[in-house]
Amino acid sequence: MKNGRKLLRWIALAAIAVIGLGWLLSDSPLQAGEIRPDVIRIDAIGQLKSKLEMPAAVFLHDKHTTALLALGKDCSVCHTATKDGHVVSFLRHKDDKNPEKLEDLYHEGCIGCHADMARKDLDSGPLDGQCRFCHATNVPTSAEAPISLGDKSLHYLHVSSKAITSPGNEENCGACHHVFDEKLKKLVWEKGKEDACAACHGLRADGNKPSLKTAVHTKCVWCHVAVADESRRVLTAEAHQGAVVALQGEKKHKDKSEHGTPSAAKQAAAIEAAIVTGPRTCAGCHTLAAQATFKKVQDVPRLMRGQPDATVLLPVSNPTTNTNATPPVTGDAKAGMNPVVFNHKAHEAATDSCRTCHHVRISACTECHTVGGIKEGNFVTLSQSMHDPDSNRSCVGCHQQQVLKKPECAGCHRTVQPMTPGSCASCHKDVQGLTTTQIADGSAFKLSKDELAAIATANLTAKPVPALSPADMPETVTIGSLSKEFEPSVMPHRKIYEALQKGIGTNGMAAAFHTSPTATCAACHHHSPKDSLASPPKCGSCHAVQADKLAVADNRPSLKAAYHQQCMACHDQMRIEKPAATDCAGCHAPRKL
Repeated sequence: MKNGRKLLRWIALAAIAVIGLGWLLSDSPLQAGEIRPDVIRIDAIGQLKSKLEMPAAVFLHDKHTTALLALGKDCSVCHTATKDGHVVSFLRHKDDKNPEKLEDLYHEGCIGCHADMARKDLDSGPLDGQCRFCHATNVPTSAEAPISLGDKSLHYLHVSSKAITSPGNEENCGACHHVFDEKLKKLVWEKGKEDACAACHGLRADGNKPSLKTAVHTKCVWCHVAVADESRRVLTAEAHQGAVVALQGEKKHKDKSEHGTPSAAKQAAAIEAAIVTGPRTCAGCHTLAAQATFKKVQDVPRLMRGQPDATVLLPVSNPTTNTNATPPVTGDAKAGMNPVVFNHKAHEAATDSCRTCHHVRISACTECHTVGGIKEGNFVTLSQSMHDPDSNRSCVGCHQQQVLKKPECAGCHRTVQPMTPGSCASCHKDVQGLTTTQIADGSAFKLSKDELAAIATANLTAKPVPALSPADMPETVTIGSLSKEFEPSVMPHRKIYEALQKGIGTNGMAAAFHTSPTATCAACHHHSPKDSLASPPKCGSCHAVQADKLAVADNRPSLKAAYHQQCMACHDQMRIEKPAATDCAGCHAPRKL
């Protein structure tokens, strides 16, 4: 085949000299513009050679998987089988560094398979000499919908599956989670130390440790294939036994079935349809349509790994440490921020995956993010990891995104941010059971995990501060200082307050942060001292009828602009249709002349 291919190449070059480049540059049967998740560029040779005669070959994985399955063949046609599954590389245990040998391996393996199918008068792929059918430039677009392996529902389906086996263990965890045991020289499961795949597997292979992509596909796909093979074996045996029983019944009663027994092809198709396993194709995982069919488990049982229900996050100001076990460096009772009571259980329930927060490994934030920043955390400091408002991984950023998604919250939190310099105290507040002296002298850092959990639980279960009673505020407020063409606007003050309180309801996040009796008032009276919100100053105290230079410099609008911006924007964010933003008379009755 190798010599034949070289001969064909010379013939092709001679033909080009005569008829030009039209044939060589013609489109391949690959559908240009098509978007698929299974487009694989075979560029291993290009990584070894600086100059190539052809562009990298394009391989449609799902197309080949489906074709082989129809012939009763499996992954071993292309991937070398091992005791643990198959090798990801094509027809080899490890990559060959010789580009010529690798080129021959692909050509002889792929074209040889196509030729064999053609000899059997089966539909086949391109044969020797049809180079541009694979080495094309106008090819399908690769697009993969990402899949979260940490999704709680998806994870639970694997945890509870009867089809997954972990030798020597009653639990399924060891089937996926492992560490390398230096003494035993093999992968083992350490209960209670399960971690995310990315904790060990990076973007690239490292020695004997495969890349994250290779590790995940090897573990997931081969497991799905193995489960399917076992399911097929059991179903085939049951179908065969059923056929034997049917024949025995026919002989005994001399009564043939009207329809007879199903054909082998129909029986095989029925068995394939009955197999229950995970996806075995690229499209089975990496398309939104496929992901929409994944079973969703409601009220997934909590996944325990030794984490507390709640804890106290102690302040760390030592830039040289990457643990939460040392006090602030100054030893001053006022050093650093106050501690933070963290409700771990509530955050688990509110997120889809542990990786929402533990995005690399399941460990304390301070393992990667220190005060000064270290390489392990991409030099993202502890402060940034907690407070970056634009990151969906930080505490502040995630909380802001959550409140902006909900209309009942967005009315206050999107229009005018009720966040003042003192808002740090929303999280960093006095913790009952801990004193500043304990933090300063380091004794707080010697408390056990159980002791910190008990302190946190006591603070979380403390009786919340009741909100300001609607009866203690005016029922209506008349806004008439600017009325000329319209009558003064009568604002249903109490009704608005009650609607906001109803929106807060029993939301745990709102309860944790609306800790002042007048917290809801701060949305409109956004720069008034919280202690004075029971009887706040008038809007005109800060917003002048005509904005002066100082107000412009402070980004403080005029009184009219402030009223309309506050009211209309809030209605828009809370999706309140009446009155509409353009319905002036909905708030201001036209003045009679």
